[in-house]
Amino acid sequence: MEKLKSPAFQFYSSDFITGTMFMSNEEVGAYIRCLCMQHQKGHLKEKEMLQICLNQEVLDSVMNHYKQDDEGLYYNERLDFEKEKREKFIEHQRENGKKGGRPKTQMKPNENPRVNPNETQTLTQMKPTGKPKQKPLEDEDEEEINKEYIINYYINNINTNISSIEYSKLEEYINIFSNDLRIIVYGIEYCKMYKAYSINYLCKILNSWNKAKYKTLEEIKLNERKIEKEKEEKKPVEVYDTDWLND
Repeated sequence: MEKLKSPAFQFYSSDFITGTMFMSNEEVGAYIRCLCMQHQKGHLKEKEMLQICLNQEVLDSVMNHYKQDDEGLYYNERLDFEKEKREKFIEHQRENGKKGGRPKTQMKPNENPRVNPNETQTLTQMKPTGKPKQKPLEDEDEEEINKEYIINYYINNINTNISSIEYSKLEEYINIFSNDLRIIVYGIEYCKMYKAYSINYLCKILNSWNKAKYKTLEEIKLNERKIEKEKEEKKPVEVYDTDWLND
């Protein structure tokens, strides 16, 4: 059976307006047509894009939003990501249909609807007074953590409607912590622990680790253990209630 193909992709109007702010109407029109062609056909040849753009000046403007793959074809990275995300969603829905639909679950009164039901127990055990639980991260160590994994992990745990700004920020930190991408996953776990579903909160965490020049997750955990040990060893100051008049 041929794999289901999505006839559409998500279009974020605010992000698009921001990204095309300094393009002419002619350039924007050509850009949209190139996106639609990529969505239907796949990565494009420069000749194909030139046929849409009609002249080199418009093509050069559109090319600012495209990258080149290993085969020399051009693609918009955000569109590829949205297309793949949509196809995975459709495939997931199709599999649910084979199983008779999604099983009905009763939501508890205090249950957070943004949290995956499978993670509810883990999150309720987290108290915002220490580091995140280690179990989820240990499970993830078995799977390769790459750019796609981090983007999807962010979408599933922080913001399902990721914006271009959030996407760019994640790309920036992926480059910064390229030596150990588990650090970014660990930062997202902190956001979940404090229920701070914001790219700004994640940036604060990752910035602090970057300023501290941490290169691996083990260095971060070692520092956390050091801080906890110092807190445990710090003894409270004893105050003696002396009766100076009768002493």
